[in-house]
This record gives sequence, C-alpha cells and structure tokens, in this order.
Amino acid sequence: MLVAMRFLHTSDWQIGKAFRSFDDDVLAVLSAERLDVIGRIGKLAMDQEALVVLVAGDVFDGATPGLDTLLRPIERMKQFSQVEWHLIPGNHDAHTSNSPWERLLRQSLPSNIVIHTAPEPRPIADGEAWILPAILTNRHMSFDPTAAMDEMETPPGALRIGLAHGSVRVFGSTEHSTHNVLSPNRAASARLDYLALGDWHGSQAIDDRTWYSGTPEPDDFDIGGAGGGQVLLVDVSKDSPATVTPFDLGRFL
Repeated sequence: MLVAMRFLHTSDWQIGKAFRSFDDDVLAVLSAERLDVIGRIGKLAMDQEALVVLVAGDVFDGATPGLDTLLRPIERMKQFSQVEWHLIPGNHDAHTSNSPWERLLRQSLPSNIVIHTAPEPRPIADGEAWILPAILTNRHMSFDPTAAMDEMETPPGALRIGLAHGSVRVFGSTEHSTHNVLSPNRAASARLDYLALGDWHGSQAIDDRTWYSGTPEPDDFDIGGAGGGQVLLVDVSKDSPATVTPFDLGRFL
C-alpha cells in the first residue's frame, strides 16, 4: 500500500477574466498570461516528479465561456500527457445546466484530464490514493459541500485527498464568505490526509492538512497580505502532517 504521494495543488485560474480597467493591449497580455501559467504548472509538475495536479475550482472566470476560451486550457494541459490533471467546478464556473463542464464532457477529452462533476471518490495512483471531490452545483450554496466527504468510503490504508472550493469560517462573515462556507475542521472529520482548497486568491494554511493554493497569476482580489502567484507542491503520507512547499509562478504583480 502506498505510504506517500507527491502532487501539485492549484486553483482559481480564472481563464477568460475580462480585466476591464486596462486598455486592449494590456488586457491581451494579462489574458494570455492566465493560459501561459498552465504551461509553467505542467513544467513544475514534471521537474518535481509530481505527476498529479489538483485544480480546486474556478478554472474559468464565468459560467458561459466562448468555445475558444473553453478549449484553450485543455490544449495547454494536453501538452503534458504524463501529468494527470483533476478539475472541479468553482463558484465562477459552477456545475449548472450547460455549464463549462457539461460542454467539455461532450468533447473528446484527453485521458490525462479528469473532470469531477459528482461528489464521488475517485482512485488515482492505481487506487492507492483517492480524490474526494466537493462539487458546487450553484454559484452560491447554503450548505457545506465538503460535508459529504465524512461519509465517503475508501479502501483501508488508502490516502484520502479532499478537493473543494469555498470559504472557511476563519475568513470572517463578509458577503463573500457567507456562501459556500466550509468547515475548517473537515480534514479531521473526514479523515483526510490533505484538503486542497480553492476560492481564496492567496496561499494560506488552515491547518497542517488544509491549504488554499491561491491563484497562480495574481489579480486585484484582496488577499490581506497572503501570498499570491503561487502553486503548492504537496507531499502526503498516512498519519503525518502534509509537507507543503510554495513555488512562485506568477509573472505580474
């Protein structure tokens, strides 16, 4: 049985972000960088022998991206055929009727790109580790989508890795954090070896098994001084705290 695993944790790519406050020339550069950083993530995965990448929601900035916007990140991930990419919906691209995810699943996707649209455990690493995904089926949900993880069954001894998008309570009671609220104790209650979170745009540790990766390419989202422009390299093993190493991949401040 696998005793350890290495992977990358990222989120909030926001592909298709409009950048309306900039002129067309700057907008084009910033939009391109949202895609180019996927290549840097893939290269980091190869360099660090972390051949699983978890993308914790908000791959797209909106619910109805054009076909070109929809397919471009797929083409970037496809270039790294040795890397297995696991994606879930976020609040910006929730899994609603005719969501980006439904549209992508109607396409012929490469086998190394896995889209999770149901809260069901899924094996990776030949079944020695399992991803437990939380799925947003609306932009704003009134219940904790990670609660289902507590009841998800996985084989004895297998690594349990949660993947979710939302706000933990420690971020306060602002309007942003009153929707899709996640329990800060989910890693313990669901017996997770690691919980990969998206939504907060700066990297942030909640506990020794729960992290926000932040967006890999910074924007004007208020992250309160937390690190932006990072991807997390994660080493997990049973019954030990995760070892998390941030890597700076962002190009613009």
